[in-house]
Amino acid sequence: MIIESYDELNKLNEAIDKLLNSILAVNCDTEEYAKMVDQLTRLTKVKDTIAASLLKAHESEIKEKEFEATHNLKKDEFKLKHTQAQNDLNQKLDESNLKREAHESDLKIKNLEFEEKQEKRDHPWRKISPETLVLIGANLAGIALIIGHEKLNVITSKALGFVGKSR
Repeated sequence: MIIESYDELNKLNEAIDKLLNSILAVNCDTEEYAKMVDQLTRLTKVKDTIAASLLKAHESEIKEKEFEATHNLKKDEFKLKHTQAQNDLNQKLDESNLKREAHESDLKIKNLEFEEKQEKRDHPWRKISPETLVLIGANLAGIALIIGHEKLNVITSKALGFVGKSR
């Protein structure tokens, strides 16, 4: 429709140009001159009407494009705000999870420490190393041999040197 209007406008411009050229050749006192001026006036009004309708069509297109651009801009702003809110929420959730995991780790460490202390309280003999137990056993065995030997024979002063001294 707009293209047809442009074609009509071009044809009108050509007709107006031809009429203007024809008017120049006619004497201004004649009836033919008055008819030509009247026809020029009508052509100019039609041209102005078509030009006004084209202008309105362009204005309408511009307003529609402005509305669409504004709508797209608002939609993009909304998406951006939504994305930012989602990112903020995810960040807070991640921070909360990290705090929770750190708290759980602290609780596990404290629980292990408590169990270790409890185990040491429940079994105080576990504080003694295996080497110490072997040494104690060897000393007791040596004392038992010396006592057994004493029942049968007399013990000299050198025999007591075999018993380990406490440290």
